[in-house]
Amino acid sequence: MRSRLNLSGWLIDPTKPIITLTAIQLLLWGFFMSEYPVIPGVAPRHSSEIAGFKMLLILLAYVVGVSFGKRVGVPRRKEHRSLVERAGRIRFYGVIASLAFILSVIGEIVLLRELLSSPVWFTLLGRTNIEELAYIAGQSKIMGITSLVNLSIIPVAYWAWCLFSGSIEAAKRKRYAIYLAVAFVWWLFRAIYLSQRVFVVYYVTVVFGVAVLRGIPIRLRTAFVGLSFIVVILLVGQLLRAGVNYSIAHEVPLWSAEVIRFCLEMVATAYFASDINNALILLDYEPSMQLISTGVSTANLLRTLIGIKFVSYSAYVPNFTSSYGTVHFIGLWWFDFGWLAVAVAFLIGSGLGWLYRRVSLSKGHELFYVLLYSLCIPGVYAMCRVNFFFLSIFLLPMSFLTLSGMPYELLAAKENKRRCSAYSSMPASSRNR
Repeated sequence: MRSRLNLSGWLIDPTKPIITLTAIQLLLWGFFMSEYPVIPGVAPRHSSEIAGFKMLLILLAYVVGVSFGKRVGVPRRKEHRSLVERAGRIRFYGVIASLAFILSVIGEIVLLRELLSSPVWFTLLGRTNIEELAYIAGQSKIMGITSLVNLSIIPVAYWAWCLFSGSIEAAKRKRYAIYLAVAFVWWLFRAIYLSQRVFVVYYVTVVFGVAVLRGIPIRLRTAFVGLSFIVVILLVGQLLRAGVNYSIAHEVPLWSAEVIRFCLEMVATAYFASDINNALILLDYEPSMQLISTGVSTANLLRTLIGIKFVSYSAYVPNFTSSYGTVHFIGLWWFDFGWLAVAVAFLIGSGLGWLYRRVSLSKGHELFYVLLYSLCIPGVYAMCRVNFFFLSIFLLPMSFLTLSGMPYELLAAKENKRRCSAYSSMPASSRNR
């Protein structure tokens, strides 16, 4: 029987995905985390009442902030829902998306310049070669230039908006579909061979999110297919790394049930369950009050540009034994802000709630706000593992889009106000002409 459950609202809500994922992580932590872990590099199980209280308080502040943001600053008038983007605005953001795409290509070329000339490019199937590909790409980074690759999500969001827009010609929508397909293939390659699996999650959540904002219903079956695809990508990436190592050490086939079971246990324990465990460890220590240190890419950029040095939590916390560098956002915010994390959670939640209500009321017609919120959607999923809203993967495209689009929106609002004023001052007989 075909599923009738519509998950559209759940998928893009600022609170429901992260609460659900956190609950799943807590269950995995409860079942798989051991005081004597068998997975190498995993910290022993940690728990305390004060850490649990801090986690609950910060999460609650975030949820309250989202609820507050949904209720302030956005008109409730029904007229707000019937806005239609004008052709000029669509063309303007098309230019912005094209510029972001060009800059991201420059970043990709710089990132891959040494990789393209390396002999390992032609021998991708061995574990050593795959790791070497990621290593070479990492060594090719030029801080501030290769970071431009993060702008590539802007054209993806714009192409998705145009693809799902009924006001765009069919021929153009087909062209945007091709653009999205090419971008997906490239990001899939990066996910498997360059250890950048987050980009596939980024892509899927943005495209699905824009589809929902444009009124495309996402049924349970569709959501299940999308989730299954992400799980397969994560598993394949793990098989090509830890799985190959395990298969060689134990002399079993790579695609055997034993290796797959090991990889699944590793993902459940070393990643998702450890995200909670590592957060609980950080919550039991005094915060560093560095504000931005757990936004690793942003911290590295600041260190390169102006020489600011940050202490990582693995160096700050005595005997921090976890070898896997992901932590639930609550632990990371506590490490950087201490009790101020409660206010940070409320403010970020308020901003997300305001944007969500704005795009929901306009039914995805306000292109500028759709693009802004589409950049935030991956964060409501990725927060369970990284400090997403302080990473350059978010801050760079958000800053680029805001600084380029906000002046246009302010001028457009001013012009619209002038026209409305002129129209209202006209005689009634003239308005009907």
